[in-house]
Amino acid sequence: MNRNIMLISTLVLFYILTSGYSYAVCTQQPNGTIDPMVDCVWPRAACDGATDDSAVFADAMNILNANGGTLKVPARTCLVNTTLDITRTQGSISIHCAGPDYSCMLTTTSPDIPQIKATSAYPGVRRISIRGLVFYREVTPTIGGDAIDFSGWVDDSDIVNVIVYGGYNGIVLGPCSLSRARNLLVVNAIIDNIVIKPNAGTPGNTLAWDLDSVGVGGAGRFGIYVTSEGTNDERVILGDWHIIQAWLNVQSAVSIQGVPGHSINDIRIDKSWFCCSLNDNWMIYINSQGGRHNRIQNSTIETFYPYSVQYGIGLDESNVDFTISDTKIDGMYRSGIISYAQHLKLDGIMVTRNGWGVYPYEHGVEIGAGEVNISGLTAKDNYGDGIRINGGTVVISSIWSTGNGGYGLKTAVDDIYISGGVLLPNTAGALYSPAYVNSKICAVKGVSNKCK
Repeated sequence: MNRNIMLISTLVLFYILTSGYSYAVCTQQPNGTIDPMVDCVWPRAACDGATDDSAVFADAMNILNANGGTLKVPARTCLVNTTLDITRTQGSISIHCAGPDYSCMLTTTSPDIPQIKATSAYPGVRRISIRGLVFYREVTPTIGGDAIDFSGWVDDSDIVNVIVYGGYNGIVLGPCSLSRARNLLVVNAIIDNIVIKPNAGTPGNTLAWDLDSVGVGGAGRFGIYVTSEGTNDERVILGDWHIIQAWLNVQSAVSIQGVPGHSINDIRIDKSWFCCSLNDNWMIYINSQGGRHNRIQNSTIETFYPYSVQYGIGLDESNVDFTISDTKIDGMYRSGIISYAQHLKLDGIMVTRNGWGVYPYEHGVEIGAGEVNISGLTAKDNYGDGIRINGGTVVISSIWSTGNGGYGLKTAVDDIYISGGVLLPNTAGALYSPAYVNSKICAVKGVSNKCK
């Protein structure tokens, strides 16, 4: 008898729970707390990929914004046609996968809404955590249809172990003192996979999102796009970028574009790989509008036929200073590096097999202007010159430029200083310099040295 009573009680309780959860209502525990996982989503949400669970998730977000806490998404496919809008300014909010990372998918049939957003201007929100989710869109997205829109002030926050398929933009990141985006795969956005930009209503100059182990591929425009447009300050500051992998983005892997009067500073790209953009553009283009303390290091930039990337790294004259170190640029359609930066340092660089796509062939490194300090450069098997100097002042302390289709070093300026290197063999010759009056070349194999 007791077993029957227990069975009946269990069935009644199950009926009450399941019938109660058919409504978009979050219930309160006896101690007065509300668990968004238990009371707002599970088991109310069908998460079968077909049933619209928007009301359930909207209910959960209301509770989170009022009380803080963690929303645990069921480890299935949840169709949610509303934006999970984070507005709580105090305390923390987490939206996590309830199962193993990447086993929880949020999908939508709405083309023009962000799936998760936090867009409040300063002081904005703090301590947001998005973890383990997969974002997908059942329809072609239009403007506004981003997976994550964190274009407000989102400070001390984390986006971790997240995959984004599609989106108008994949992830949009705004200002913060320091936040983190780690272990991301963001692919096939209509425009840009990741956007980093200021918020016009937010004071402060930091866009300090640390990117770590981030893959971006297949974007309709840029893999990662950074702009200073909208800032109220003269300059913006970026976070560290570490282990970025970018491939098959239509225009550029990375495009950093300041606007006049608002410089972009502290670009720090490390241990990254960029390959195979699909259009005649730049693999990495940087127009920092007076930016300082910018560098790329320990990275590889490459492409191969038929991907006709114009240039490996392009630096325009608005860059005040830039350093490229311990980096290889291989196989560009045109020059591996083209720089008009005001101050450029190349340290431990290899440029090889660049300049194959146009005739006359282009070069390993092309300097258009500025003060250039080269400390260790290998230019090998480029189709044009190993190094072409069209302007500026150049100091070289070590160079190895051999096997190139043009000259090892061709300069149109009489203001170069070389100490140590090899400039033979090259098809056209070791050195071409129309004037040789003020330059100094010492301990360089293949040319007539002039040490005094």
